[in-house]
Amino acid sequence: MKLRGDRYCKRRVRRPIRLISALGILGCVFASTPTLAAPATPRPPSDPWDELPAATLEAQPVSGLTFGKLKVWLEFNTLGDVAKISGSSPLSHYEDNDVSYDWLCYDTEGHHQRLWFISDTDNGGPQHTVTSIEAMRVDAASASTDNCPLISEALAAPELDRGVWLGTSQADLEKKLGEASSSLQDWLSFYANHRMVAARDTPDENGSMEDDVLESSYLNVRVVEGRVVQLVAGKLTGQ
Repeated sequence: MKLRGDRYCKRRVRRPIRLISALGILGCVFASTPTLAAPATPRPPSDPWDELPAATLEAQPVSGLTFGKLKVWLEFNTLGDVAKISGSSPLSHYEDNDVSYDWLCYDTEGHHQRLWFISDTDNGGPQHTVTSIEAMRVDAASASTDNCPLISEALAAPELDRGVWLGTSQADLEKKLGEASSSLQDWLSFYANHRMVAARDTPDENGSMEDDVLESSYLNVRVVEGRVVQLVAGKLTGQ
């Protein structure tokens, strides 16, 4: 899986794919996609990999992000869902050659953290399904703006579903996820994939309503002085 510009390359797949196992969504109401904003809010930062490393983890390092009892599932919830539970934020868009994605940006009050919810144009589709989440520490000078508003106060303590977030120690990170798949500069990459069965919307040429697909997820983190200061988390499902 290689980079296209500064975003991970999309695996060309038929969309949408529905997981056979039910995915519970706690309290999310499906909302229409927010209005596109131009010029863009601060673009999501990138990590140093040109290609993801070989998958070494048995368990997926990420499937979504939790806000207390609420959860945003990667490849399931939309940017509209995020805006419904997180508060209004302009929808921004970036496109350059084959690089194309949309995002919402939020800051957390008092924690100097910025979050991006990202929808890759191909994999996220017209419904803007969330395909990746990024977060990093910002200094006090990077205070929230109309383009990166404060997230709803009740949701100001997010974390990825495996209990990893900004400030997690490297020791806890490796205790929760296992040994990193790769390291580069001051970054660690945790990557897993496995085969699974997904339901099709229409039968294939053999009349089957099921697909054997590859589900991949990755969590790339920057560690400074023993703690996570930036993270890039994503999930892709395809042939």
